[in-house]
Amino acid sequence: MNVAEVDKVTGNFKGRFKTYAICEVILRMGELDDSILRLAKADSIVSKNVRSETHRRGGGRHVINKR
Repeated sequence: MNVAEVDKVTGNFKGRFKTYAICEVILRMGELDDSILRLAKADSIVSKNVRSETHRRGGGRHVINKR
């Protein structure tokens, strides 16, 4: 999976990206969102304030930016 690096001010694509390889076990466990978010935080692509939240009613995950 390629994750684009974007300018923090303009939101424009910088022309670079990080590539992450995700194993099938992570996909089957339903941990893809959290895994990618953790890797992107470690590479400073995503702010440390962003977190993934699982909603009980819908069961889906949503990325939430806490400023």
